[in-house]
Amino acid sequence: MIDETPDIPEDDAPLIRAAEYALGLLDGRNARAFEAEMRDNPDLRDEVVFWTEYFVQFEAGAREVTPRSDVLRAVNRRLFGRKKTVLQQLMPYFTGALAAAALAWGVVSLGVLDQFAEPGLRADLAPVEGTLELAAVYNVRAGELHVVQNAGSLPPDRVAEMWLIVGDNAPVSLGLLDPDGDTRLAVPAELASLLPGATLAISDEPPGGSPTGAPTGAVRAAGTLSVES
Repeated sequence: MIDETPDIPEDDAPLIRAAEYALGLLDGRNARAFEAEMRDNPDLRDEVVFWTEYFVQFEAGAREVTPRSDVLRAVNRRLFGRKKTVLQQLMPYFTGALAAAALAWGVVSLGVLDQFAEPGLRADLAPVEGTLELAAVYNVRAGELHVVQNAGSLPPDRVAEMWLIVGDNAPVSLGLLDPDGDTRLAVPAELASLLPGATLAISDEPPGGSPTGAPTGAVRAAGTLSVES
C-alpha cells in the first residue's frame, strides 16, 4: 500500500531538492552540490532516505485477480441475458486486450516507469596504491552494496576490506570482499542514510580482516558514491 503523499511547503527548497535527488532528477553539477551539502546535514540525509523509500513503493505493481466463475456468469447474464452470441462471448477478451493496450501505451508514452524507477548510488573506485579498480552500486530496496572488481589484484596473503568514510568521521567497515571479485555487502539501516556523497575505500588487510576495527594496510582504491546518471 502506498503511503499518503507527504506535504512539502512550496518555499522549502531543501526538501524539494531531497525529493528530486531521490528520483535522480538533479543533473551532475547540482547532484554533486547537494551531496556536499548532505555531508554536514544529517537531517537532509534522512530526507533523502525517506523519499527514496517512499518512491520505491511505486514499483510494486498491482496484482491481477481472477474473478470466480459464478461472478463472471452473473455479470454476463446481467449484461447479455442467458444466451450469448459469439461476439458477446468474445467481448471480455476484446475488453481485456483493449485495456492492456491502453495501459501499455500510457505507461510508455507518459514515462511512468522511468519517473518512478528506483534511483541507485554508484561509486567507481580508482587505484590509490596499486592497480585495483572496482565498481560499487547500492541497491536501495535490497539494502545491499554490489561490488565488482574490474582490474588489479592484492599482494599474496592479503584480503580486501571495504570502508565507508563520511566527512571527517572515522572509517566504518562494511565487510570483506570475496576473492572471486563479485561481492554483495549488506548495509545496516543506520549507515544507509550516510551513503550519498560518502567515500568508499578498499584497504588490504590480513586474512579475516582488520584486527583493530580500522584500516591497517595500504589504501588500494577509493571513490565517491553519487546518484547514477
